[in-house]
Amino acid sequence: MGLLATLAPDAALAERLFGVVPQYSPSVSVQRWQPLFDHLSRQTGGEIRFITAPSVTTFEERVLAGHYDYVFLNPLLFQQARHKIGYRALARDEQALSGVLVVRRDGPASLAGLRGRIIAFPAPRALAATLMPRRDLRRAGIPHGVVYLGTHESVFRSVRQGEHVAGGGSRRTFELLPEAERAELRILHQTSPVVSHIFAVHPRVPPAEAERVRRTLLNLHLRSPGDKLLAGVGMKRLVFAREEEFASLEGLRFAQRPRRLDMHILPRLDPDATRRAMLPLATTLKQKLEIEVVLHVYPGMGEFDRALRAGRGPSLINANPLQAVRLIDARYEVIAQQLPAQSPQGMRSLIFVRQDSPYRALADLRGKRVAFGGDRNAFFASVVPRAMLDRAGLGGRYEAVYPGQAVSAVIQPLLDGTVEAAGAGSFILETEDIARQIKGKLRVLAESESFPGLAWLVGPDLDPELREEIRYHLLHYTVDVPGHEALRQAAAAHLRRADNRTFDVFRRYSPPASAP
Repeated sequence: MGLLATLAPDAALAERLFGVVPQYSPSVSVQRWQPLFDHLSRQTGGEIRFITAPSVTTFEERVLAGHYDYVFLNPLLFQQARHKIGYRALARDEQALSGVLVVRRDGPASLAGLRGRIIAFPAPRALAATLMPRRDLRRAGIPHGVVYLGTHESVFRSVRQGEHVAGGGSRRTFELLPEAERAELRILHQTSPVVSHIFAVHPRVPPAEAERVRRTLLNLHLRSPGDKLLAGVGMKRLVFAREEEFASLEGLRFAQRPRRLDMHILPRLDPDATRRAMLPLATTLKQKLEIEVVLHVYPGMGEFDRALRAGRGPSLINANPLQAVRLIDARYEVIAQQLPAQSPQGMRSLIFVRQDSPYRALADLRGKRVAFGGDRNAFFASVVPRAMLDRAGLGGRYEAVYPGQAVSAVIQPLLDGTVEAAGAGSFILETEDIARQIKGKLRVLAESESFPGLAWLVGPDLDPELREEIRYHLLHYTVDVPGHEALRQAAAAHLRRADNRTFDVFRRYSPPASAP
């Protein structure tokens, strides 16, 4: 009877969705896979509809939500889907799964040539193309940056065109490239093999139906056109998937990706200005990380501090140095520092007076009203300016005023004569709206030494792999990225690499007890 037995009318299938991991662009995926599923529908007597997803991350979410009746997926994701949904393995590709790192023909000769370079990968959770090559790079002690381009096809193209020095893919997708494109590339490294991709079935599909589909898949290689259809998707033969084969996945895991990341921003400016400056960055992170990024802005430092103390769940925080020290002690990790566009060497604290004031030295402010930005916890606008006045011998000999709200709130009281001087961070000179407001009206009476800038930190509950993804996207949020101009106008154009040690210098300042 053989394959003809599957054509019996009383055994016809209902319409089923067969999901396939998006290793290629949608048009190429349809070209490669649709003929196989048309054949599968004819042989099983029902309608099997091929469907993919716009990204690997979306595909994974759909798998783990039980969206697909049948699915072709990598074995690590299958393990998750089996435990969460109850998917069962029908068959697997006979050929083991290997990852590759490819370079141009004239590219580096060894992995050492990738040290400190940016390497392209399709997606954070792509097993052969990302997890396996990155594991080998870590084992070889090769530090590297990452960029995720969505598909294997996009990675190979970026390497061919010289956009990235190297890229990760699977050996199978590399071999499926047109010969002319493959000839421009060279495999620099190939990983050890693991059990290959799995064809799996959802538990809602009746066992008898699933068994008919399994038999059809396992017999594809026996005759034409089945053998040619398998070759079209880079396979020669499908075999049973045995439980013991999954031992080859030992030491590999997906980074834990939360559904939501809360982004808390220091209130240097008023809430509307802060939102305008930071919303493009939040949008970029949402697109790059493929998780929900929720932007939080605050009217004043007190509200910001309280939010940090009450914070729960995965978070990305833009904080002043004293807040950063407190957060570091609470096991947060610094991943970048933020510097003004015109002060790439560091942040400074400034004390302003009106242009026509008689004051020429800090000592002249004895007995005067001096405003400080934010509240007593605002490092550049309050802590350091007060220390500058103390060093000038004015400790307790001036009247401190805290207008509250954003640190930029000190400008108006100084302009209207309510106070005689005001402390603020050097970013204020580079915030375009404020710079226009004070031009010709205020001058700098004194300035501090340079310090590291504002900190960007992530919470202790973020997976280290995701932490490094976020660091990469922050450091590469540059002038050619849409939305960067808004950040530049808010005087935050430079996001530079930093870690917890960068902020050790601030420990000599006694942080107020109320700091987070």
